[in-house]
Amino acid sequence: MNKPVESTPPVGIKHEELEFYEEPPRMSAKDMLGVVVALVLLAVIGTTGYYWLTPGKVPSDLLAFTRTPAAGAHEAGMAATTASAAERLRCDYCGMFADASASYIQAHWLDGTTGNFDSWDCLFSEIQAGQRLPERIQVVAYAKQQQALSAGVLLDAEDAYYRYGTAPVHGSMPPYVAAFADRATAEAAAAELGGELVDYQGLAAKWELTTTAPAALETPEHDQPVEHNALAVPEAVNEETVTNPSAGGEAMPIEDEPLAGLHDHDQTCPYCGMLADKSASHVIASWSDGAHTHHDSWDCAIYYGQDEDLSMANAEVLAYGSPQDKPRWLDAAESWFLYDTKPVTGSMPPYVAAFDSRAAAEAAQPELGGEVTDFAGLQAKWD
Repeated sequence: MNKPVESTPPVGIKHEELEFYEEPPRMSAKDMLGVVVALVLLAVIGTTGYYWLTPGKVPSDLLAFTRTPAAGAHEAGMAATTASAAERLRCDYCGMFADASASYIQAHWLDGTTGNFDSWDCLFSEIQAGQRLPERIQVVAYAKQQQALSAGVLLDAEDAYYRYGTAPVHGSMPPYVAAFADRATAEAAAAELGGELVDYQGLAAKWELTTTAPAALETPEHDQPVEHNALAVPEAVNEETVTNPSAGGEAMPIEDEPLAGLHDHDQTCPYCGMLADKSASHVIASWSDGAHTHHDSWDCAIYYGQDEDLSMANAEVLAYGSPQDKPRWLDAAESWFLYDTKPVTGSMPPYVAAFDSRAAAEAAQPELGGEVTDFAGLQAKWD
């Protein structure tokens, strides 16, 4: 009889370990295909979830990357919101991205130029401050999920109907306004937006302006006075003195030289993109890292500090009623404020007006509303 051959375990492996050793199974082509399909499904679910949960986006927006806007959907000069910041259409008055606003307005001036605005407040403020007249005004038709103006429709402002004082409108400034092609569509939007139904003349009247038909928008003859309406230029500002509400309404001299140092920096709000030097709540914040930034509102300044993990070392604020070209600056720590007032030009809610004394703030309260507070109390509003 042959003697059975005993197997010898490999070097380094004990005999008893051989009983538990199994060669791992290899993945079949079918298994690999299943893994790939699962990864693709996860990517689709994750991307769709992002668009679904992000305000202003819906899953159908995934098609926007491949969708080509219909020809003639917009006037020349319109830009998609996917363009770079340098190519975006900024509001001529406040600096925000006008082409991201569901209340976008395009003004065609009598001098042949074109202006872009994110809100009616900015447009009417520009008419009053810019001393120029519009020949034609167009506004984008409101769309709840509108993401790019290239997909929007421009309406002649005088033919449109509006809901004034609505719920917040994406990319716009208060008071919020939504435009519609006809009265029936505007009435149907009441449940969604709220606000008051008005025509163009009624809308302009909210800013205490009156309007005229486009045919009458010719430049008036030099020997005829211009009536007070949406096309009238404001009275010239006195070059010597200006009324200063924060000083009890007394006239104060205008400084001849602009302030240096902090005020030489970029005056675009790094938080929202608005032009801080157009805001009556202009804030210059000094941060713990030694940097200085300009902001159109306290809301932007405080949230900017939180996002950048910075503490505010100090701040200067524009005295309410002080002119933008010859500003009067106050030390925020020594100032008094009206918090949550009526809308303040060029600012963002909650609106804040600054004064050099408690008495001055209290004197302005009947006009502006809001709560009187010092600097510590103002900061606590965001705690």
